[in-house]
Amino acid sequence: MAMCAFLGPGLGPIVGAMFGTWWLVPESHPQTLLARKARELRKKTGIEGLYTEVQRNGLRRSRTFITAIWRPLQLLAFEPIVFLTSLFVSFIWGILYLYLGAYIIVFRTRYGWGEAKAGAAFGGIAIGILLAGGMAGMANKIFVRLSEKNAKNGPFPEGRLPPAMLAAILVPASMFWFAWTGFTHVHWAVPVASGIPFGWCMVMLFISFATYASDSFPHIAASVGAANSLLRCLFAMSFPLVTPKLYGRFAPEWAETILAFITLLFIPVPFLFWKYGPWLRSKSKFQSKFL
Repeated sequence: MAMCAFLGPGLGPIVGAMFGTWWLVPESHPQTLLARKARELRKKTGIEGLYTEVQRNGLRRSRTFITAIWRPLQLLAFEPIVFLTSLFVSFIWGILYLYLGAYIIVFRTRYGWGEAKAGAAFGGIAIGILLAGGMAGMANKIFVRLSEKNAKNGPFPEGRLPPAMLAAILVPASMFWFAWTGFTHVHWAVPVASGIPFGWCMVMLFISFATYASDSFPHIAASVGAANSLLRCLFAMSFPLVTPKLYGRFAPEWAETILAFITLLFIPVPFLFWKYGPWLRSKSKFQSKFL
């Protein structure tokens, strides 16, 4: 897992620079496609005044920079879809980083494992992540089927939510499982196995909510992703700092139970968006601005 995390950012720019991505990902940005069409028309017709509205008006770099910084913050502040999906994913992401310390505490103090062996306990989470990756295609098939069923009503981002609905229920269950099975009289495989549904839920929530929020605001999907990344990084940074104090004040089972109860509060999120998502989008100033 660590190699993948570090090799991706390290090798990605090299591979991209050498081979490009044009052969893998077709261009889909509307303004870029319009600019290309305008350029082709200028060549064919010889009319030099054929430019897109954005090209004619121009975009100052300072304005672009301010928009790139400010819009994700606006989305988090004023768009419930972006804020709640990002908050849910970020909280679970923070739990993962908290587990980096919590697993060591549980398996070293209670099972007497060494540091290296305690690190192997993350195998359960790794298995769950791999299972979720293998099932991502199934989630997309569900989305396609639901989109076709609702095609007469236009785009249907809510088709992304069914995996998140299941994951929202299973993730607190996996946390309670870990909290109350990490005892010496319980075989070590039982708490380790709790990481399988947790890893699966973490990835499924990320995939479902990231695609749902992006599909809800397709014209500013990059800003939606930036808002999600900002919140996730803040949680990933802060949760490991909380771990020593939380586990120093409470027994491991109670520390984990507190976090599991907080996670219960997020269960309604995908179900609420399933019902009220279209209404929320209809009230969004960002939707009206870019449509």
